[in-house]
Amino acid sequence: MKERMLSERIRKKRKEKGLNQLDLADILGLSEMTIRRWENGKVSPRIEEIEKTAEVLNTSVEYLMGFSDNDNMRIDNDHIQALKQVFEKVDELRSS
Repeated sequence: MKERMLSERIRKKRKEKGLNQLDLADILGLSEMTIRRWENGKVSPRIEEIEKTAEVLNTSVEYLMGFSDNDNMRIDNDHIQALKQVFEKVDELRSS
């Protein structure tokens, strides 16, 4: 459910910024297909990609991931590091 929210919120914030998928892809150094797959929920971005996307879209990681409804809230580096560890563990569990 949070993954769907992530997809929807990336799309929403991208459109609010007046960017199309290619624009966002170019800014992030990714392919348009990658952005399309994120927004369709086919692939989840890595935490580093979520961080960079949040920065580009002028929002927070917490908002994009559905942990907050405040799209202007920023989190500190300690929380980002904790999220990275959680996602790394999830990736390990998925691949084992």
